Amino acid sequence: MINETNFVFIVKNSFPTNESFLKSIAKQIFQLRFIVIWIFLKTIRWLRPNNNKDYLKDREYIEWANKVCKKTISDDLHDSYLSYVEGVKGGSQVLNKVISPEWWKGEYILEVGSGLGQCSHQIAKMGAKKVVGIEHSYEKVNWSKTYFAENNRKNLCFIQGNVENLTFPDNEFDLAFSISVLEHVKNPKKALQEIYRVIKPGGKLLLCIDYFHAPGGNHLYDYIYFPWATTLVNESSLCQYWSERLQKDQEKGKMGFYPSGIKIQNLGEGSEIQLNKWNSDQIELAMDEIGWSVIKKVPSLYIGLLPILRSIKSLKFYLQGPVTYELTKN
Repeated sequence: MINETNFVFIVKNSFPTNESFLKSIAKQIFQLRFIVIWIFLKTIRWLRPNNNKDYLKDREYIEWANKVCKKTISDDLHDSYLSYVEGVKGGSQVLNKVISPEWWKGEYILEVGSGLGQCSHQIAKMGAKKVVGIEHSYEKVNWSKTYFAENNRKNLCFIQGNVENLTFPDNEFDLAFSISVLEHVKNPKKALQEIYRVIKPGGKLLLCIDYFHAPGGNHLYDYIYFPWATTLVNESSLCQYWSERLQKDQEKGKMGFYPSGIKIQNLGEGSEIQLNKWNSDQIELAMDEIGWSVIKKVPSLYIGLLPILRSIKSLKFYLQGPVTYELTKN
């Protein structure tokens, strides 16, 4: 559990770099549906409380709430490593929110948490000088090496490693990027320190964090479709429901992306769903203490850009969604 710290630390929020103002406003209006849905679900929960924390009642509520909402990812996305790679097809476009197009051109780049390698491969083939993907899972590293070997790219490699203890020399890379990884590591500040160390002075870090407080920040979205689920249902019930649904699908030969037989009781257990639950104030304070300068910060939920909402601490973490940052090393 992360201890709350009282401090004043302000990072300016911005609209995306490569998007018109009118389009951003239209998205902001469209995203209000998350709040409307949550208020409706919260009202029903208030009318039918589960004070005894009975799992069967929670499961009934989860299944009902899922019917109210639409699943946001394809049913077969996590059937296998291959289906995942073919489904996401890269994914680095999320970073275009904070930096100009073709930011990869001619750069020596580190991807932190390369997963199955699709983003590193995408950037390498589009003109990066070289891309190194580091991933903690031996299985995923070996899969990446095998799947992308047919391309014989001399400017791409994958290695197993720990972002909290990188083995690269100081000032090695021009640029680093990381997509939906920092919320999973045990010590985000140590990870940010290590990335800072291996980036050249004046180099950049492009970072997307899918915070725990985001609408789908529980990372259980294969089976939990409604927003801010942990504010509506006991966390252990959400995890038990996810585990039961996963087990049934794996018995049918599906969901091979996840380890066979995996069961989770909470969201900090150390499985694929491990979350550290740091909020954006804590992450941004760590950035500042290390020496990173935040050039741009773009919340995925544009309602989080409204000053009146950012001033209410109990709301601001929930109403910004996943956040994309552009940082530079001082």
